Formats: sequence, structure tokens, C-alpha cells
Amino acid sequence: MVLLGLDSGSPEAVADAPRPVTPTADEAVSAAISGAGVSAAELSDWIGVGARRINQLVADGVIKRVGRGRYDLQDSVRRYCQWVSDRASRGVAVQDDLKIENTRKAKAAADKAELQNARMRGELVHREEVARTWSGVVREVRAALLAVPARVADRLNLSRSDADAVDREVRDALINLAEAGADD
Repeated sequence: MVLLGLDSGSPEAVADAPRPVTPTADEAVSAAISGAGVSAAELSDWIGVGARRINQLVADGVIKRVGRGRYDLQDSVRRYCQWVSDRASRGVAVQDDLKIENTRKAKAAADKAELQNARMRGELVHREEVARTWSGVVREVRAALLAVPARVADRLNLSRSDADAVDREVRDALINLAEAGADD
């Protein structure tokens, strides 16, 4: 094949042939810094994490997007390094957060299963059931205490004013108990 009058196998033809343009690393960094931003895949290569982790870091507020799926390379690397440094200075080992989350989920599932087993064995009762039962007990105790002044007045042949005094004392005691219970 002859290209521009030259044999395509000749060194001149090879030297003059168009070559694909591949940016150098410096050119890629310049383009990223200039404002065009980098993709999640490119950023993940720069900081050494997976593209999915980039999305988690965005959700956690560590890295900020500059556009749809685009990230400011310099700012993202700086923010990520600061985040790692902060975690290390607090004594938090820089671990795979997915492993930590899976451990937390496994513990939560085990706790849930333990509670369900205890409930099935009858060792646990629902809070609403306890509240309903105690509410009934308290109503019965209140009614019994409010009936005391009338019974005492009949048995001891108390005057109306004495019976009223006993009634006031019982009611005051109930009010004090209710107020003390509200403070707890």
C-alpha cells in the first residue's frame, strides 16, 4: 500500500501516520483539575477504593460531587486523605466499613432472634399488655382507697366533718403518689 507516495512499510510512512491521542498522566490530572472532574471509576483508581465505596463516601459527606457522576479530583483526594487522617487520629482503625456494617447487622439479627425466642418461651411480655394490666390494678387500688373514708365513718360513727377530713387525707395521698409517679 502506498500512502502519500510512500511505501506504507517505510520508516517515513510509519512516522507520518496518524496516531491515537492518549493523554499522559500529567495531561489527565490537568484536565481533571481544570474543572471537568473525574468519574467515580477514575477517582476510585486515584484513592484506591472501589467505585461503590465512592458512592458511600459521597453519602457520608466525605466526598462532594461537582456534577452528575463527576468529582473534583484534587478536592476529593484532599477530603478523603483528611477523613482517613481524622479517623486514624481518633484511634479508629481504617477498616473496611462494609465489614463493620455486616458485623453490626449480624449482631442486630442475633439480638432479634434472642428476643423472639425469649418471647416464645414466655419470658417477655409486650409493653402494652403490662401497661394495661397495671392501669387496671391502679384503678382498683384507687377505688378501694377512696371507699375507705365512708367505711371508717360507718364503723366508728364519725361525724360528717371527721369523715370529710379522712377523705381529704386519702385524696391528698393519691394526688402526691400521682405527682411522684409523673416525676419519675
